[in-house]
Amino acid sequence: MPTIKVYMSNETVNEINNMVLKTIEVYSKEYNIEEALIRAIIKQESDGYIFAYRIDYNILCDKSWYNKILNPYEKLTKEHYASYGLMQVLYGVAKNQGFEGNAFDLFHPQNNIMYGCILLKELMKKYSNIKDVISAYNQGSAKKNEKGKYLNQDYVDNVYKWYKQYGGRM
Repeated sequence: MPTIKVYMSNETVNEINNMVLKTIEVYSKEYNIEEALIRAIIKQESDGYIFAYRIDYNILCDKSWYNKILNPYEKLTKEHYASYGLMQVLYGVAKNQGFEGNAFDLFHPQNNIMYGCILLKELMKKYSNIKDVISAYNQGSAKKNEKGKYLNQDYVDNVYKWYKQYGGRM
């Protein structure tokens, strides 16, 4: 797939960065999530690229779960298997959390960060350990192998490193 480059003035880039940082601050307070965790996940998932997009056909998805969230006129499409934007929010997960827009609306930083934070808040209620939360954000649960390592250990290590670097306290 060819790379698409978006060229913007430095002033536009600074305005977008400021808007993203303000959005992180707002949802951090609203959902009681450390800014450091949100920023660490953004760093790992998209490296700050607003238009990050990934289709993952390897997602082990229960189609009956998707059928519960689809309206009667909607068919399961590749958009349901894709993750969007800064926090790489899965369209199907966002819909399950009440998102009513189309998949591409998740590229908007405010939508993306809000639904990423809703998921993080749900995971923080389920898990008491920050590394379990990080693992589950990426793979749906905090599964570990027989040696006690997360199945996505590299992901967890990277996000936790960024989390600490951004001033995380847990």
